[in-house]
Amino acid sequence: MNVNTNIAELFLFSTKTETVDWNKALKAQHCGYLNRKCIKIRKSEPDISIGTCTVRYGKENREIIICPHRLIEKRQIFIDCIHLLTLHEPGNELHIVPEINIPGGNIDYFLASVMNKKVVDFVGIELQTLDTTGTVWSERQKFLTDLKIFEEQEGGSRKKPYHIKLNERLSTDGSGLASAMGLKAEAKVELEMIVKNLETKISENTLLMI
Repeated sequence: MNVNTNIAELFLFSTKTETVDWNKALKAQHCGYLNRKCIKIRKSEPDISIGTCTVRYGKENREIIICPHRLIEKRQIFIDCIHLLTLHEPGNELHIVPEINIPGGNIDYFLASVMNKKVVDFVGIELQTLDTTGTVWSERQKFLTDLKIFEEQEGGSRKKPYHIKLNERLSTDGSGLASAMGLKAEAKVELEMIVKNLETKISENTLLMI
């Protein structure tokens, strides 16, 4: 395969990998990080997942992650946050709970320390990547056209080309969090409400498995 493209990963596969069955990958539309169909879709074609995880950008062809779900590979970001659970103790369970609603919006994930089904401590984790859902579509289609593939058809094995690693850490406080989320001054993040929401959603399925 000798195709020049700015798409680095499509449905978790490296576009430089020679052995990918792209017809099967396109039919499956599977995201291995969410363990279900890729949820990045076009409004005009909701049945087709975009599937672009990473793109190449700039003169140096740096690989830039554009899908936030790509960041949860091997659950590493959650492991890196365990030390922030200052009330966590040996014997407590660790749970990953997605999409918890708070005043002003949703938090992508919460890492919670739980004892006897009660939340002892938690950390909110918000994922941000470049939003290129629309502009990446033409490059995706060009890549498939160059391979003489014309959409649709069951996913093979996924050999992941590389893994993410922590580059830098920044800290903030409650005011910084409110500012980052665009919360208005009157919107208060109620601790008790968050804990209640977490406790209603924790289950065997939310356990952090390492």
